[in-house]
Amino acid sequence: RKESSAASDVYKRQMLEMFEQQTPELVEVIARQLHTLDFEQLKRSAHKLKGSASAIGAKRVLDAARTLETAAHDEQEKASIAAFDIIKLEVDQMLNAIGEYKLHNSASSGTSN
Repeated sequence: RKESSAASDVYKRQMLEMFEQQTPELVEVIARQLHTLDFEQLKRSAHKLKGSASAIGAKRVLDAARTLETAAHDEQEKASIAAFDIIKLEVDQMLNAIGEYKLHNSASSGTSN
């Protein structure tokens, strides 16, 4: 049972690290797509963000990405910008939470990651 829990913890940590590493770049890509009003690519990027958020249980990021995907599909500029503003906020909060989680787990497990 301990091995299963340890494997689950490793998987969770890997998913969080992947989100932490890939999401800031994806947010930058979304910003560029929004700036050029490339709604087709914007929709794809929002869909990708939904998958990343879903994988780690980041419901607020997931909801905002879903809203952006719909707005991009409908080519609604103002709604896309509003959704992106929420995404930036929620992603920043999620990244801070991941940092806190890693700090807490490193301190409690005695590792330096």
